[in-house]
Amino acid sequence: MNMRSIRWIAVLLITAALGVFGIRVLRGTQPFIEFYTADHLAVDYPTVEEGIEAVNMSWKAVNVSGENFMRMEAWVGEQWVLIGEHFAPEKSDRIVVSHPLSFAHPLYRLTILNGSGEIIDERKLELTYTNTETKPQIVQFIAPVRGGVAAEALKKGNVNIPVLWHVENRNYNQQPVIEQVVMPSGEFIGAAMSDLQSWLPRQDERTIHLSPVDGDTIFLKLRVVDTVSKQTLTENLITLPIVANSNDHEPVSVSPLPLFDEAILNHVHEIYADGQSQGNTPHSFMKIGDSNIAGDSALCNFGWGNDDLGTYTDLQPTIDLFKASFCASSASAGRSFSSISLLDPMWATAKSCLPNETPLDCGIREQHPSYALLYFGVQDVDHALSPNTYRDNFTKILSTLTEHGIVPILTTFPTGYTFHNDGSADNLNALIVQIANQQHLPLIDLRGSTVLYPNRGVDVDGFHMSTPPSGKTSFTGNEMLYARTLYELRVLEVLHQLEQAVRS
Repeated sequence: MNMRSIRWIAVLLITAALGVFGIRVLRGTQPFIEFYTADHLAVDYPTVEEGIEAVNMSWKAVNVSGENFMRMEAWVGEQWVLIGEHFAPEKSDRIVVSHPLSFAHPLYRLTILNGSGEIIDERKLELTYTNTETKPQIVQFIAPVRGGVAAEALKKGNVNIPVLWHVENRNYNQQPVIEQVVMPSGEFIGAAMSDLQSWLPRQDERTIHLSPVDGDTIFLKLRVVDTVSKQTLTENLITLPIVANSNDHEPVSVSPLPLFDEAILNHVHEIYADGQSQGNTPHSFMKIGDSNIAGDSALCNFGWGNDDLGTYTDLQPTIDLFKASFCASSASAGRSFSSISLLDPMWATAKSCLPNETPLDCGIREQHPSYALLYFGVQDVDHALSPNTYRDNFTKILSTLTEHGIVPILTTFPTGYTFHNDGSADNLNALIVQIANQQHLPLIDLRGSTVLYPNRGVDVDGFHMSTPPSGKTSFTGNEMLYARTLYELRVLEVLHQLEQAVRS
C-alpha cells in the first residue's frame, strides 16, 4: 500500500470519528424521548368502547427546556386528538384508552415541540386487544315509528325513519349492518346503514331511508358482520306495518281503556268479597306467568319511583295503593313458565314452597292477594301445546284463583314475525279472549293493541314485550311505541276501575 492510499484512509477515519462525535454532541443537547410505554399493551375491547378501560403510561424525555414542551395525542376519527400537553419530561400517568372510532387498534403519539409548535421528536404507542374471539349479542333493535308507515308516502319514496340498536359483546372488527329486506327470501333491497368501511358504535340511533315495497310489511334486518371474513355472526329481523292513512294526525295519547261492562264488574265484586272473607290482602296483586312479568321486568318501575305519568297523573293514587305489589317476587312467575309449569310441582323451585305444591298454589299461599295478573302463553306456543290443552290448563288456573277469592286479570300476548309465524300464537290468544268473555273477567288485549307497533310490540327475540331504551316507564309517548309501557299503563287503568267497582 502506497503512502497516498494510507493518507486517504486516515482522512476517512478522522471524518467518521468527527461525525460520530458531532452526533453525540448534538444528541447531548437536542431534546429526545428515551422511551414511551404502558404497563399493559393489550386491552379489553368492550371496556374501551364503553370508555372505562385505562392503562398506566410512562415516558422519559431528556433535554426538554426553555420553550420546548411535550404533548400526547390519540388517533381518533382519522386525526390526532389532543390528550394533554406540557407534561413533565419523566412521568407515569393513568390514561383512559381512547377508542379510535375505526376498526384499528388504539394509537397514541408523544411529541416534543419547540416554541413555534414544530415537532422535534416523537414516539408512537400502539395497543392491541385481548380476546378477539367473541360472540356478539343483539340486545335491542327497534324502529320507533308510531302507527306504522304510510303507504302513499312510502310509494313516493318519502319515508325516513329512526332505527335504534344495541349490540353487546362485539369486538373491534365486528360491525352492525342494517338493511331493508324482502321476506321470506331475505334479499337486500335498500336502507343499508354500513358498507363495512365506516365504523358504527355498539349502541346508537340513526335515520335511514325506506325503499318502496309490495305488501303490507316493512322488514328490517340487523346483522353483526366480521369485517375480515365478511361472515354474519348474528342477526335479527323486525317489522313495521304499512298502513293506508298518514301519521300526520296521529293521536297525542293512546285511547283510554274501555269501561268494563256490568257483568264483569258484578263478577269481580263477587269474587273480591269472597276473597276478603277469606282474609285476602286488599290493594294487592300477584304475578302469574313468564319472564315478561316475572322478577324486576314489567311494573317494577312503579315500586321504584322510576316513572313519569305524563297526562295520567290521576293514576298516581292507584300506584300508591298497590306500591308493595309492583315488584314483589312470586313463586307463580318465572322464566320460561307456561300453563303446564304453573300446575306442576316440579316448577315450584322457591325455597318457601312446600312439597308437592304447584307454583300457583305456592304463590297464593304466600301472598293471599286480591288480584292476579296473568301473562303466559309464549312457552305454550314454543312447545306446540294444543289449544284444547291450553284451554284446560287456563281454566284450572282460573278456578284455583276464584276459589281463593282472587280476581284474575287476563292478558293476550304479542309475538313477532320471527316467532312461530304459523298462527299458533293467534289461536291461543283467541282462546284467552274467548275465556275472558265467557267467564266475565277483565281482559287487557295487549296483542290487539300492539298490531301497529314496531315489530308488533315485541323485542328482537320475537316474544318479550318491547321496552324503551332507558328502561323507564314514561307515559309521554312511549305507551304508543313499546308494548311493555302500554301494558303498564293498562294494568294501572284496570286496577283503578276494579278498585272503584269493589268499593261501591
